[in-house]
Amino acid sequence: MDRFFYLLVTIALIPIANAQKLQFFNIKSKSLNFAQKLGVPSDSSVHELGSFRISNQITLKQYKQYLNSIKKDSLYSFYLSQLPKIDNQEKLTAKYLSSNEFDSQPVIGVSMDNACNFARWYTAIQKNNKFKYRLPILVEWISMNEEKKTFSDDFLLDWTLNSYDESSLLFYKKGEFPLGYFYQHKNTDAKIKKRKCVIGKSFRVSLADPVKIASQFPCYADEGYADVGFRLVEVGVGVRDSTFSQNNIVKRKIQDDILLSTPLSSNKSLTVSYGNLVYNEVELNGKIIEYYTRNGLLEGPFNVFTRVNNQKIQVVKGEMRNNCRIGYWTIFDEKDPNSILVKRLYHGYLDFEQVIPKTSSNDLITFVQKELNPSPGLDKDGCRIYTLVQQRDFIFSSRQYRELLFDQNNLPASRMVEAIKSALSKKDVISYDNSQFSKVSEEDRLNSFNGEIIGFRIKEDFFFDKNRKLSETRILGLAPIYRDSVENVVKEICWFYFPQLRKHFVTINSLESGSNLDNLFLDRKFFASVYSTGQEKLNKNEKELAYTDIKLLLFEHEIWLYLEGLRKDDIYER
Repeated sequence: MDRFFYLLVTIALIPIANAQKLQFFNIKSKSLNFAQKLGVPSDSSVHELGSFRISNQITLKQYKQYLNSIKKDSLYSFYLSQLPKIDNQEKLTAKYLSSNEFDSQPVIGVSMDNACNFARWYTAIQKNNKFKYRLPILVEWISMNEEKKTFSDDFLLDWTLNSYDESSLLFYKKGEFPLGYFYQHKNTDAKIKKRKCVIGKSFRVSLADPVKIASQFPCYADEGYADVGFRLVEVGVGVRDSTFSQNNIVKRKIQDDILLSTPLSSNKSLTVSYGNLVYNEVELNGKIIEYYTRNGLLEGPFNVFTRVNNQKIQVVKGEMRNNCRIGYWTIFDEKDPNSILVKRLYHGYLDFEQVIPKTSSNDLITFVQKELNPSPGLDKDGCRIYTLVQQRDFIFSSRQYRELLFDQNNLPASRMVEAIKSALSKKDVISYDNSQFSKVSEEDRLNSFNGEIIGFRIKEDFFFDKNRKLSETRILGLAPIYRDSVENVVKEICWFYFPQLRKHFVTINSLESGSNLDNLFLDRKFFASVYSTGQEKLNKNEKELAYTDIKLLLFEHEIWLYLEGLRKDDIYER
């Protein structure tokens, strides 16, 4: 929660000359039996509600101003979470957001949580310590409706701060709690605890008396709806909020500061589903990384930010496709964000052009560069030939162990396993008892195994070759795995040296890309989570291992700068 307040303080410093002020209307004090108005059995007690000010329903244009404001100074994941979203109506939501036709109409698809965030933002940008803003409570809406204002003819329901619970009707019946029932829900609460009262008229729900909707149709606070909007109540700071008195004896202060918001997670990572992609955000080594995944693979925009004087500054911009860089990748100067330090154009996994700094026009240097990074040829078995590399030319290298599960990848699993079994029977490949390939298996464990093979463990090396100025990952070994039902752990059957398997995989077409299976592994078009690095086995922090690939991408950017003379410290010591 503190982190969200920090964002609001930052946002409050933004100039609001172009911000659209909300229009508020004065509502006179009233003495009514509010329980009776809600259609709830009650005694004949009359309750008094003091005067207050309330707005029209918030328009799409006004909500867009909120979105534009937080987009500048908040994490991108938070911005995405605040977009209007009509649950189970993705196409409708997309058309609604892409059009300006509805700017003057009340905004729809805004959850109650996000409506509360809007209220807190609007309070912050006013730079006025005399007032704050919140959603109305039921009795305030009823009081507003009694005056037959023009805004009572809206075609949308309104969110209120009141929680919905069938047992809450007992409060009205006894006349003990005329304000209603309130519960400050948590993000981790069950759905039933997030039910809130909506009130008013709706094009989707029609009753003779719109006020009774509040006692019959709850909505969930973390969802957006096509027929629910919201409005704000202005509350004086330091004075008693709208007050009730029963028989002029008891006065109650309305809960005007219920913090029903959607704060950023207290940890340093966040994941948000958005369409068929999953948006991810993590803070590593002082950098904010925003990226997308599809089926576990890096896919879509990849952006890196740093914070300078509380401002989020972009330092890296690029795009991933099937786990590989594609298109333009740019590194910006942190001190001058308009200055580009390095820019590359990637045509494929191992194929790029240097755009900035420009490469030499010397014909000899151009020739040497082409020789160092030749177009891949094929060997006699039809497998792509690896570029010759030497360890002395590695600026950096790292060993990873991964776990590839068939149910997380669209692979011809049965054909893969059968191909390995066949090659093993023909003694075309050798099976080993360990990942170091130091002990040959004395028996054919794979063909004698009768259980279900669920995937592979992978041993691989990542390295950055200074001659080609690029990184590459080469698979060294594969181990078929199964789940031991007794111990409930994943176990390896045996290990195979990957180069021996390639000529068998090249004959199998991949279900994912239509290319052969050998190319799929070489081009990294599969999802496999890291479970160990270096010689360490299963003893690293799981969260740390989850970001291994992201950390390698970030470190590679440092190598780019080092190679161009833009980083002076010794990268070799890393």
